[in-house]
Amino acid sequence: MVRTNSMVLELGFQLPNFQMLNANSPNNQYFNSHNLDNRHLLLMFICAHCPFVKYIKNQISTLSKEIENTVQTVAISSNDIVTHPSDSPKNLRLQAQSQGWSFPYLYDENQNFAKALKAACTPDFYLF
Repeated sequence: MVRTNSMVLELGFQLPNFQMLNANSPNNQYFNSHNLDNRHLLLMFICAHCPFVKYIKNQISTLSKEIENTVQTVAISSNDIVTHPSDSPKNLRLQAQSQGWSFPYLYDENQNFAKALKAACTPDFYLF
């Protein structure tokens, strides 16, 4: 049994505006809600240290490539790097590079975005 159950957002939930460091960009650029396009959106709360994320990393790679024409994929890590140093932006980038992930991998440093979406654990998936 899982330790923490995922939460459910109400239908019609409006995604809040955001701006976060994109660990998967060449110069640690920021990605914000204005960078979203009009495809559907898959938000994945994942991180580098989670054993469940490690278990499905190949499926994340396959899925993101299969849906890229119709669904924009964005990954987010909201872990505190003081308690989880392996989830630092540098390590997120290394994880993305080793898996061939080209989608934005954002670092939610203050966990505000995760709290707004009631993200409770990794992996947690949201489709908009």
